[in-house]
Amino acid sequence: MRWPALLLACAGCDAVFALDPPPGAPDAWLAGSHAFRKQLVITPPTRQPLIDFPVGVVLASDADLADAAQPDAGDLVFTADDGTTTLDHELERYVASTGELVAWVRVPELAGTTTLYVYYGGPPVPATDTPWTDAYGAVWHLGGASVASEPDSTRHGNTLSAGTADAPGSVAGVAGLARSFDGDGDELTATDHATLDVTDPGGSLTYSLWVNAGMPLGDYDSPLGKGGNRAENAGYVIQLGRGMWTTSIADGDEDQRIVRLGDDGALAGWAHLAVVVDRTHAELRAYVNGESIGHTTLDSFGSFASDFDLALSPEVDPFRGVVDEVRIVHAALSAVWLQTEHANLVDLDFLRVGGEELRPR
Repeated sequence: MRWPALLLACAGCDAVFALDPPPGAPDAWLAGSHAFRKQLVITPPTRQPLIDFPVGVVLASDADLADAAQPDAGDLVFTADDGTTTLDHELERYVASTGELVAWVRVPELAGTTTLYVYYGGPPVPATDTPWTDAYGAVWHLGGASVASEPDSTRHGNTLSAGTADAPGSVAGVAGLARSFDGDGDELTATDHATLDVTDPGGSLTYSLWVNAGMPLGDYDSPLGKGGNRAENAGYVIQLGRGMWTTSIADGDEDQRIVRLGDDGALAGWAHLAVVVDRTHAELRAYVNGESIGHTTLDSFGSFASDFDLALSPEVDPFRGVVDEVRIVHAALSAVWLQTEHANLVDLDFLRVGGEELRPR
């Protein structure tokens, strides 16, 4: 078989660049009747192993998929580098006319350059398990399939709802679609649940989102909040208003810990914001675009378990701008993990897509 040239696909753009194919592609083909496959070569920014990492496969368009995949992409199968071991995945978005694809694939171990395959051109296949492990309390892609609500992609069912409020509009995001908030009542909320909070009084938590902030409405505009805005309001919050941008957690009594995220206007365009509450090392850490931006101690800090609902652009401190890919994780994610999450959606070298391969006769 002649192996086709490898192509570099850019998330959010239509550019494609020819590259030499990597050696060692397997002869084994997935059992069944899938007629085509493509090689996906992932190059993370570090060689440090990451276990059960959810890789975003984001293609602005793909003519081969548009020609041969099922209209709903229900025939897509992702495999490991042997070409036969299937991997759990979630299909976030597929546009049949262009082959635009947003899918999330759980890679058991991402350690340096990693090869996967995507098969298509076959019959519909049963859905796989979720790529989001039980450490994830909630994952919201904000794809806007339903104007009034957003499903939680984890097993926990923490649906975001507009309720009686105006629903934020659906616009282009950093991966597929996102939600645009005008700050005038278009709040999305998820009912308070243990999976949106710390699992025990000393538990760790990471909360993160992609945001493209507009003109501030006030001093404490909040794209994400579950309490945390005052010492007496237990919980956590991100505030991107006028002046200093911050994240804070509060114990509901007398203690609030705050870390600076930047200044109003300093983060033009899309930014990935992640906050790690690391109880093992008694530290609150903030990251912007995968880079450490600040930290403070959690010595003597109490539990920040909260009774508040989680809200995107809460009514008390509304936010103007676009929000995408919101995640709540019951773990203190590492700096390497967060750097890789950022690179996945912005680095042109992260994901390379090979040319179409035909099923051997």
